[in-house]
Amino acid sequence: MLSGGGEIRTQGSHPSGRRWRVSIRDARSEADNEGIATLEMDNQAIATSGDYLQNWSVKDDDATVHTYSHIINPKTLIPLKVEADRITSVTVVAPTCAMADGLATALMLFNNAAEAKKWAEALQAKDPRLSFWIATH
Repeated sequence: MLSGGGEIRTQGSHPSGRRWRVSIRDARSEADNEGIATLEMDNQAIATSGDYLQNWSVKDDDATVHTYSHIINPKTLIPLKVEADRITSVTVVAPTCAMADGLATALMLFNNAAEAKKWAEALQAKDPRLSFWIATH
């Protein structure tokens, strides 16, 4: 298992002979050890993209605080705003880290979880090796 920068790639089995175990963190929880799923993986990649770890807040002229994510919308060139009705994280299992990371980040750009889920289901219908977890605030 190789982990780096939010992506994990598994190959073969754990030294004990079992499959690699990877937990998906619950972005809504303050505790690092609380997960929404634990996966057993072999020869797969997993990536998570979200707005809950890498973000910053700014005050506007009327002292309203706005929080922005490190993810930049390529259409507007503006960072995603962290808001209660938006997606907070997307985790994708795919054959490669590049595919998992790209899909996770792309799904973060959807306006709501229902639209993202619909697109993810269409992708999964074309490639059953893909799995998705989409969380909202």
